[in-house]
Amino acid sequence: MKIVCRTTNRVFVGLPINEQFTIDVFIGAQIINLFPEFLKPLVGPVLTKVPGRIKRAVHHIRPLVEEQLKQRERHGKDWPDKPNDLISWLFDEAKEIAIRVLSVNVAAIHTTTNALTHTLFNLAAYPEYVAPLREEVESVIEAEGWTKLSMQKMRKLESFIMESQRSAVGAQAMNRKILQNFTFSNGITLPAGTEVAIASYETHLDDKNYDRAHEFQGFRFSNMPHEGEGLKHQFVSMAPNYYTFGMGRHTCPGRFFAVNELKAMLVYILLNYDVKFPNDGPRPDNFWFSGLLTASRTAEVMFKRV
Repeated sequence: MKIVCRTTNRVFVGLPINEQFTIDVFIGAQIINLFPEFLKPLVGPVLTKVPGRIKRAVHHIRPLVEEQLKQRERHGKDWPDKPNDLISWLFDEAKEIAIRVLSVNVAAIHTTTNALTHTLFNLAAYPEYVAPLREEVESVIEAEGWTKLSMQKMRKLESFIMESQRSAVGAQAMNRKILQNFTFSNGITLPAGTEVAIASYETHLDDKNYDRAHEFQGFRFSNMPHEGEGLKHQFVSMAPNYYTFGMGRHTCPGRFFAVNELKAMLVYILLNYDVKFPNDGPRPDNFWFSGLLTASRTAEVMFKRV
């Protein structure tokens, strides 16, 4: 999580923010959900650490905002060495910037941390994939350098990440509340107020959707595309049987950033390290937490510089 937090906030604010805020938000949410609706506004500030984390974030972010104000008063909207980060992008709507940045952190950090951990565990559990992945990365970097285009050409790496996410998706996705009575084509009617969701875990592990769906196949998606279907199997694309980023107009807007961030971190690992579990042990078991399939938080991975 520290790696993901630092990488994410290098773009967001130019420096790391403590990853503990993201953890506290999700723990706090589970605590608040234990209470009835009329008590939630009361128990949140008392029983969770989130208000304190916001105060600390304001303390750290305020100097960045004040420096922006000073430079804008002196130079206008542009000046030499102006930071190219999220604070600069949002400064025209500067009110409550600290809370906005933390809100984006909530969406960006815990999900990417879990994705990176699952992928790293699979890299250690299936060492036969390391050589072809490293070969692809080295050839693409040599030809293209570290660019967004080069990231798109790492199809085996993308497939490996996608397969890691396919086999570790949450129980449900795209949770919605029906606003008015809705009747399906089979005649079943759901009344307004009904909460519905897609059974993403069951969909991802259904043999009707994926060949030997319970088996990890790192290059499953890179082997799928045929002529004219290259975009169909990209991680950021929407597919009817793959719900990591959702579906429709509410598909995760940060998926492009998240995918490139994941690739960049894994490329660095592949180019610099071999990874394995202590004593060549098996992949640690995942665990369920509030409908999320989470990677082990206590397992260790060994790194050896190549």
